[in-house]
Amino acid sequence: YRLGPTIASSPAVRSMMSAESLDNVFEKSFVNGSKIYLSYAKETADRVRGISADQIDYDEIQDMHLKAVEAVTRESLFTSRYKRRRYGGTPKSFSNGIEQRVWRQSDRREWMVRCRAHTPIYHQKLTTRNVGVNGPICDRCGRSLFTLDGLWVSTSSLTPDGKVPRIHGYHIQ
Repeated sequence: YRLGPTIASSPAVRSMMSAESLDNVFEKSFVNGSKIYLSYAKETADRVRGISADQIDYDEIQDMHLKAVEAVTRESLFTSRYKRRRYGGTPKSFSNGIEQRVWRQSDRREWMVRCRAHTPIYHQKLTTRNVGVNGPICDRCGRSLFTLDGLWVSTSSLTPDGKVPRIHGYHIQ
């Protein structure tokens, strides 16, 4: 329901569609041969069997039986040279798929905003201490912060089992 308006409002994406392009709720096709399939696979991945893909985006994975679904959907990437998987959702506990399978196995990146009033430049994760009257402020000096003046910082160099993370994890508040 949200993909259609996004395509319609993007001149670049809209230019990739023609009168012959499929524009259904669950399938979109483009003039370059690309396709987007949308489906549902909370408990089982039977609805997506047989699709070949370069990328799979899992959304709301905290509500999925991820081991069962991922075992089938992973096969969709078999012929791809890219084999991309992206996971998204909001953890409701510490014992769900997004926490166990993704976040703990990732490099756990956090957006750190810079305050250039300090030498060296001070990086900080925004919290309630950064709430100012007119917007975000530095939690050390109280000066205004420009939230786009930041960078993603990895906060974990090893997974719980001592391995180097192979997943880029982004914590977005």
